[in-house]
Amino acid sequence: MEQLSESENTILGGTAAFAGVLCLQPTLFWKNSLQRQSPVDPFKFTLNPRLIYRGIGASLFNEVGATGIQFFITGLTKHILSGNIGSVSAERISARDEMTAALVGGAVGALFSSPVELVMIQQQRYGKSTRCTLQNMFANGAFGKHGLGRGFLPAACRDAIYVGGMLGISPILQDWLMENTDWGISGTGLVASLVGGAFAAVLSAPEIDTVKICMQSDLKGDMYGGIRQTFVTVRNRGVRLLCNGAMWRAVNITGTATGSCITIASLSMKVGYSLPTLMLSVLLRTQEQSFS
Repeated sequence: MEQLSESENTILGGTAAFAGVLCLQPTLFWKNSLQRQSPVDPFKFTLNPRLIYRGIGASLFNEVGATGIQFFITGLTKHILSGNIGSVSAERISARDEMTAALVGGAVGALFSSPVELVMIQQQRYGKSTRCTLQNMFANGAFGKHGLGRGFLPAACRDAIYVGGMLGISPILQDWLMENTDWGISGTGLVASLVGGAFAAVLSAPEIDTVKICMQSDLKGDMYGGIRQTFVTVRNRGVRLLCNGAMWRAVNITGTATGSCITIASLSMKVGYSLPTLMLSVLLRTQEQSFS
């Protein structure tokens, strides 16, 4: 990403995110539903488009904005660490700096993604419009531990790991594979993305993401209080519940990493925003972020 400008990185992330949400919103709904289920609100699998695409507006806003920010901050941090602020460098930075930039990009992006995801989760649970959801939140205090700031810390940790896998581990592994194999850009990008996506999914989904979803689905804290109390409550209900949604998150993250990694490689080699590249992003880019 250091071969691209900040504006190119932002456009890359935003475009990929928009396409991915349209394709993979249902998996996000199933993941969130699994993670927030409770004895009084059990999970029910559905293919009803009016349900699985509920909150699509907030999801699009979140993915385009958050991913654009993550790509921008990650690219900017790489330029800062390489000493090429405001310019494009053809040289690759060290693996340590690559990973540091990705972690920073993910954590900073949570400032945007966490409150937007909270609104989406409330919409998915109660079926109200974005306007009504926001009105209810402002009526009960929009900010603080029971408002838009609820669940931010686990979201920042989750997104740092998520982006670390997508924009840190994947390109580092791809560089190594390019030097030691003859698989080409597509082959090395696919393998590196699968590994990076699996890494991010395993570390962020079972615990951190589930805690975040539970907290943001229960604004009043009737069942889930702070981070520690939420973790204990979920864990006491069984390890299976703590890991709910991990499969869907793994699919989403791996798809995201694959589309983004190959797209970045194509752009870095001056292929540009070709139709195959954009179609690949449409098929593979997802939300994330975040359960969210």
